[in-house]
Formats: sequence, structure tokens, C-alpha cells
Amino acid sequence: MFLLSLVCSLPMYAQSRVITGRVLDGADQSPIPGVNVLVKGTTIGTVTDFDGNYKLSTDEKVTELVFTYVGYKDLIQQIGFSDVVDISLEPDLEQLEEVVVVGYGVEKKKLNTGATLNVKGEDLQKLNTATAMDGLQGITPGVNITKSNGAPGAGTKVVIRGTGTVGNSNPLYIVDGIAVGDIDYLSPADIETIDVLKDAASSAIYGSRAANGVILVTTKKGTKGPKPTISYDMYYGVQQVAKAPDLLNAQEYIMIMNEKNANGGNAPIDWAKQVTNFNEYALGTNKGTNWFEETYNKNAPVQSHSINMTGGSAESTYSIGFNYFDQEGIIGKQINSSFNRINVRMNTDHVLIKNNADRNILKFGQTLNYTNSSKPNIASGNRYYNDLHNMLVASPLLPMYAPDNTHKAYPYHDPQIFDQGANPIALMEAERKDIENKNHQIVGSAYFEVEPIENLKIKSQFGVNASYGSSRTYVPSYNYGIHNQRALDGVKQTMYSNNQWTWTNTATYSKKLGKHNLTGLLGQEMIKQTEELKLEGENYNTIFQDPKFGYLSNAVNTKGSADGVIKGGDAYGWGLLSYFGRVSYNYNETFMLTAVLRADGSSNFLADDRWGYFPSFSAGYILTSHDFMEAVPQVTYFKVRGGWGQNGNQDIKKYQYAATIGFDNNGYPFNDPTQNQPGGVPVRIPNPNVSWETSEQANIGFDVNLFEDKLQITADVYQKNTKDWLVIPPAPAYYGTTNSFQNGGEIVNKGYEFSIRWNERKDNFSYGATFSFAHNTNEVIDIRNEEKLLSGPANVLSNGTEPMFRAEVGYPLGYFYGFETAGVLQNAEEAAAYVGPNGDPYFKNQQAGDVRFVDKNNDGKIDADDRTMIGNPIPSYTLGLQLNAEYKGIYTSIVFTSQLGNQVIRSWRSFSDQPKQNYTKDVFDRWQGEGTSNTKPRLAEAGHQNEWVSDLYVEDADFVRISNITLGYNFSHLAKSSQSPLNNLRVYYTGLNLFTFTQYSGMDPEIGYSPADSNGDTYSSGIDVGLYPASKTHMLGLSFKF
Repeated sequence: MFLLSLVCSLPMYAQSRVITGRVLDGADQSPIPGVNVLVKGTTIGTVTDFDGNYKLSTDEKVTELVFTYVGYKDLIQQIGFSDVVDISLEPDLEQLEEVVVVGYGVEKKKLNTGATLNVKGEDLQKLNTATAMDGLQGITPGVNITKSNGAPGAGTKVVIRGTGTVGNSNPLYIVDGIAVGDIDYLSPADIETIDVLKDAASSAIYGSRAANGVILVTTKKGTKGPKPTISYDMYYGVQQVAKAPDLLNAQEYIMIMNEKNANGGNAPIDWAKQVTNFNEYALGTNKGTNWFEETYNKNAPVQSHSINMTGGSAESTYSIGFNYFDQEGIIGKQINSSFNRINVRMNTDHVLIKNNADRNILKFGQTLNYTNSSKPNIASGNRYYNDLHNMLVASPLLPMYAPDNTHKAYPYHDPQIFDQGANPIALMEAERKDIENKNHQIVGSAYFEVEPIENLKIKSQFGVNASYGSSRTYVPSYNYGIHNQRALDGVKQTMYSNNQWTWTNTATYSKKLGKHNLTGLLGQEMIKQTEELKLEGENYNTIFQDPKFGYLSNAVNTKGSADGVIKGGDAYGWGLLSYFGRVSYNYNETFMLTAVLRADGSSNFLADDRWGYFPSFSAGYILTSHDFMEAVPQVTYFKVRGGWGQNGNQDIKKYQYAATIGFDNNGYPFNDPTQNQPGGVPVRIPNPNVSWETSEQANIGFDVNLFEDKLQITADVYQKNTKDWLVIPPAPAYYGTTNSFQNGGEIVNKGYEFSIRWNERKDNFSYGATFSFAHNTNEVIDIRNEEKLLSGPANVLSNGTEPMFRAEVGYPLGYFYGFETAGVLQNAEEAAAYVGPNGDPYFKNQQAGDVRFVDKNNDGKIDADDRTMIGNPIPSYTLGLQLNAEYKGIYTSIVFTSQLGNQVIRSWRSFSDQPKQNYTKDVFDRWQGEGTSNTKPRLAEAGHQNEWVSDLYVEDADFVRISNITLGYNFSHLAKSSQSPLNNLRVYYTGLNLFTFTQYSGMDPEIGYSPADSNGDTYSSGIDVGLYPASKTHMLGLSFKF
């Protein structure tokens, strides 16, 4: 009987227990879908469906269930023997209040007294851009974001509230507490939030590195749940040039060259003698070579694949991500034109010790992001290193390929005698086809956080930012004309390694006494750049003429050895020691005060000037906390705020206080006149007094929400003064060496910005709009040299031209500098009447069709003293507009971006030294007789005054761009339960940069390029010498989660 009873009872014990129930909102008793239901102490669980119902089966003994959901208080429910458990979750009002990331912590958005911006990572990811900064364009008032050029992987130039220095004007980027150079290495899919600290009151906590603003990035963290959540996002698209250049064909080119030659009084060109198969061009049977079309990669593919997994228990959470991104370039199809990036991320957080009150006594966590990338090989820079520029100016009379192997450039065609210009595609292939580059970056951190008593949190975090990479190149020997020859093939190898660590220790304590709330932060931080290593080697005359063996060891130089040329070194890094503190007080979350002080000691300065101190103060007042505001029910939230603070900049070349020694390779003969010995010389004049650059900023603003928070308005007015510029002034010739950094100038930026946002839902229809607007003026107040100016480099628009941008007291930074014109001389009478005060003509050779220059000083001659401001590359206004709508699963959004009030200076031709370079068809607008043109002069020979740098090269660059259009469908509307595979599936189309409305004649009005001056500074912009154009992109994508 006992055995029989035992056997009969076994199935009873093996049966699973099934628990069902419903979860409701404790406030309005509505069902809550997506609630995590977990058997306490296990990973067994489920989630509620759209009606709040759940069903859980388990063989485990169950005494308690844990219910968790974002925005509600966690609930642990004892269930006893009941198999039906209905519960209500109470809203967590503290959790529901939006928080923003501030320096070394977080804060309720409504209590923040600074000028900040918060952007959600999920909103950025929906824009489907290659980088997060691309997605921020136009949606962040006060933050001007411009692409360096349109090439895949090209960086962005980011300016927050105007450029305040001629040196490094980039903002400080902080990713999970670690300083990085930029965030282009991150996949948008890995980002949780981006917070932009625009004013000194919010960014002073970062002291000497925050003069240009701060961008804080938080990567995705884990979430508690009964099971992992896995998401997959992908898109695939094709790219096309947004606006192709309109180049002259062969017949048009011949006509222009003939006219230009005749205007110079020269004998007719013997085309048949100087151009092979000239009759084909003359008769129009051969239109010649359009070099842009030859290298254009139409429908270049772009794709992205992201996988993310998050999950965890009550004690541990994790987030793991993987992203693959690949983008082919629209230019340079003959070489590697692609940008490729792989991201791997892993973030975890763990509670190691808890007390009985569920307070976390000890926590541990880590973040890790690894990036592997390879960049395109195409040259994109100034006129001398720019493949696209070469395509734009190459003669259409040069065929692409040779008819036979008698050509020295075979399989390419030899240059025509007429201009001796090399085949630009052949040259690009030879120099850049066989390049391999690999780049790696690791950004990671680990922390411990202790809460020994309630509300006292002590945290220590150690982080690293390490990057390293290498490249190797094989270049064959070639002969592409008299100016482009290489007798020996060769190889080149490079490598670099950079390592920086950051150790941050903070203690935070919060205390509430009645209606008084006080939070204090004390911190100490050490940053050390331990390595900045660069090595480079070249060798010639390879053993195996094969790109696969592009190594230094595969070549012997002309002396028959394997020595080659090797150079490199380590910049030995720098260090920063900091102490900082912040005190925040609020009375009943109505009146707020915040004070910050940071002290930084930098190795870039001597001991007497090493420490800088950066304070800030801010205050805010929430009017809607008072009963009298109930008389205005339309206003649901109204806060006024203001602040003042100082930041610093210590980003200069190292050891400026010391007389460092360099070695001259030319050497000097000692004893033996046939042998030169290397000698050491001073690199620069030292400046032991060099110190901090200081940015001081005041800000006043308000935030107001109307109509039950449907309408949200934010507005700010600011003034930012940057003092004691870190600049390198020109050195007098008698110095015999270069100058060092000096504290030598001041610049002021003034402006205002606002954003208006509307969001509303009516039944199954929701819609929204966000409009952002910013205005900034920029003026140099002081430059401490005799000239009161700093000039950019010469030879920018064309070889042989004078500097054409500068920084000067009383003008905007980097303004364009040249001759002002007053039209074109229309006839002989006007040419004869174009005389100075003394009645003499301004030019001996002036005639109808020539430029009428303005004699600014009225001295009877046109010379360098008449040059003046001819344009400003800094936009006066930046605008953005986002529109979105959704109806029963169908959703759409559109983003407009705009810049107004700036100019671009453009010349694709090197007109002074390469007069036979090709033109674009706007040359047809030239003066050809009275009344034909008053803006473009007649064609003239090289060196004629008509080609002087003047406002004729300057164009307004105002534009309005439809930067993003998305149309998609969310299948969750069709799902019947939370377990349905359709619940988190969406498909969409996205178009990027589809339409640009502008009067600018170039390919793209958004020009971020400026050549570096002699000190390596790039403080100007808007200089178009033939830059890689923006592409328009059509993409299809899908996203799902399970």
C-alpha cells in the first residue's frame, strides 16, 4: 500500500503550477501591458499582455512574485497557495520625473538651472545616420554641426555658441565618464542619451577642458526583467550625389580656351598639333572625358546591422551590443572608397551588498566599447591633396585610356601636349589604390560605489581611452607626364598608439530637512596621457611588385640596402590633477541655487601658472509651484533661470615654457668638410608665463509648458567672452626660430536661442512638431600684437594668392579678406572713366569687361591696402524643424535644417598657376559684351587683375535642407498579445538629404573646410576648393524586438 501510494503521488509532485492574474494601474485601474512578472529568487518569469493579463508556469516552489515596470514602484507580492494573483502597481512619481545627466551625476530636469539639451538615443537611431553627430544636426539650438566633407567616415566640426578661440574649438566629449576626442567612433545604436552642456554654469564642473562646451554621452545600460530582451535593427540603402558639378565638355572647353587666348593677344592655338584626335572634338563626335562621371560610384551601397541584448535580475543587469556599419563612397570607385566600422559593447551593473531596507551598500559596474574601423583611401583636403578637385579641373580633351601600349602611361592615355595634365584617375589609382588601414579604439571603465549611510554615496571609477592602428601602402612606379612621375615603386608603413587613463573619485550626500533640500558633491580626478606614439617608414624598389607584400622589408632603397626612411616619436603625453565641488540647494523644489568650483593643475604650464580656478553660480525659480499660478491653468510649468561661470582651455602644444631643441638634418661640417654632422637648434622662443585661456559666460533663460505640457518652450540669451587666447603670434625674423604660445587676445560671442515643441495624441492619431532657432554674433575684441590681427595661410584658392582669411580686432573670426568690387566695366567709356582722384587710370591695361575694384582708401591705386572684409563664413542663424505623425501603426517624420547669413568663398580652379584647368558651365555667365554680365568679368590670361581674390569669388550660402524623411509601419497595432512576433516589428523607408534649397552654385553650401594656418589652427570655414559632396540616400530598414 505504501509503494502504491508513493507511485500514485509522483505525478502530483511533477505537475507544474500555473499562476495567472492581471496587473492594473493603481491610479486609474487601467491595465498595464509589458509588466515583468518574476518568481523571486529565480529567473523564471513572464510579461503581461495588452490587457494586463499574465500566465506563469513553473515547477519551482513559489511563495513570492516580483512585479516591475518603468514608471511604477516595484512590488513583491506574497501569494501563498493562491493560483490567481491580481495586483495594482502604484506610479513612482520620482521615477516618472525626467532626469538629465550633469557633470558627475544626474539631476531632475525641472530642477536644472543651466542651459542644457537632452536627446534620447532612440530618437537618434530612428534618423539612421552614420554617426550621432550627424543626427544632431538641426535639432540642437546653439550647437552648430558641420561635416568636414561628404566622404564616408569624415569628421564633424562642432561649435557650441560660437567659436571662441583660434586654437582647438571642439567641445569636450565625455562617454560614460571618460573623456574622448569625439563620438564618431560610437554607433548610434549604442547610445542611451546625449546631454549638451552649453553654458558655463552647467559645464564649469569640467573646468579647464570645458571652454567650448561639453557633450555627455551615456551608453545603453541593462534592465531588470524575467528574460533577456533582444533587438535587431538594420537598414540598407543606396547613395547618389545630391548635386553633380556641371563641367565643360570638350567643345565648350575648346571655345573657352580660344576666347581666353585671344583676349590675351596671343596667336591662335594649334589644336591639331597639341591634341590627339582633335577633329573628333572639333566635329562634336567626341564630347571628351567627364572625369567626375568616370569616378562617380552611382548607387553606392550603405548598410547597418545592430543587435542589442539587455536583461538582468534585481541584483545584476547587463547590456550587450554589436553593430556593423559599411558605407561605400560616391566618389573614387576605382579605389577603396568605403568606411567600415564594427562596434562591440558590454555594460554591466551589480549590487554586491544590500541591507534589510533594500539599500545598495556596495555596487560594482563596468562599461566597455571596442571599435574597429577602416577609412576610405580617397584624398580629400586642400588643392594639393584632393582627388575630387583633380577630377573637376582635369581637361576633357584627355582620354581615359590609351589606344595601345606605346603610351608611357599605359593602360592610361599620356597627357596632351596642350596642358600636360595627368590623368587624375590614373594618379589616384597609383597613389591610393593599394592602401590598407586598420584603426582600433577601446573606451572602458570600472567603478565601485559604496553607500555606508543613507544618502551618502562614495564612488571610485577608473577608465581608459586607448587607440591604436596601422596602415601600409604600395605605390607602383609610373609615368603620367612631366609633372607626375615615379621612377621606383615603393612601400610605406605607419603605426600609432595613444593611451589615456582617468581616475575619478567622488562623494555625494543628499539631505532633506522639511522643505529644504541640499545635495553636495566633492571630487578629485587625475587624467594622464601616457603615450602618443607615431612611427612611419618608407622604402623603395620592392623585391616583389605586389600590393600583398606592401611591407618595408620587401624593398631596398637606391643604395641597395633595406634602410629606407624611418621617422617617428612619442609626444610623452600630459597630465591633469583636479579637485572640484558642487552644492545644490532647493526650497520645496521651487527655488534653486547651485554653486560649482573646480581647480585644475596642468602639466602644460610651469608651477607658478599651473593651477586654474573655475567657479560658477546659477539659480532658478519655478513659478508654477505657487498657488497664484492656478489662475492661469493653461500654464502647467514655468521656470526662470540664470547663471554665470568660467571655464578654461589648456589645450596647447607641450613644453611651451621650455626652450626645446630640435635637430637639423642638413647638418654642419666639423673638421671634415665632406661629412655633415647633425646639429641641435632651438625649436622656439620659450614663454615661461604662458597660462590658461578663460571663457566667461552669462546666461538667462526660461522653460514653460502650456496646455497640459503639450506645448513646451525653452529660450536663452547669453554672452560668452573668451579671454587670454592661446595663440602663436608671428615671430620677427631676428628671432631665428618660431614663436611660442602667448596669452594674446579676446573674443566675444553673443546670441539667443529657443525651441518650441508641440505633441498631442487624439485616439489613434498622434502628431508633433519641434522648431529650433539660434542666432549668434562673433567679434574679435583684442589681439596682442602690433598688427592686431592674425593671418591665415597663402595659396588657398590658388597658388600665388595672398592670405584670404584672418582674425582681426573688430571683425568676426576667420572672415574672408580680399578686394571689394563694384561690378564690371561695360564699355570703353566706362573703362576710360575708371580713374583715381588724380585722373590716372587704375590699371594701364584696363578695358571693357574688366573688374571695377573699389579704391577703399581713395589713394588712386588698387593695391593690398584696399583689401577688406568680403564675406563671413559664420552663420548668423541656424534653424531646425521636425514634424512627426502616427496613425494606427503608420508613422512618418520629416526633418528640415537651415543656415542663414553666412558666405562661402569658392574656386575649384588654381587660376594663377594652372590657367588651362577646366571650368564649370557658370563660365557662360561671363561678360561678352555690354550688358551681358555685371558679376563675372571677361576671360583673361593668368595673373590678370580680373583673377585677384575678391568678392566675386564669394557667394551667399543660405540653405534649407530636407535632411531626413521617414515613412514606416509599426506592426504592433496588429498584434493580439504581448507574445506576438508582430508586437515589436516595424519596417520603414528613410531618405537622407533629398532636397536642398539654395542659391549657392557649388555642389553643397554646407562647407566646413578651412586650411590650417602655420600653427595648425583651422579657425575659419566655408572655403570650397572642390570638396567631396554630400550624398542623398534612399534606405529601407526593419526593426524588431523579442
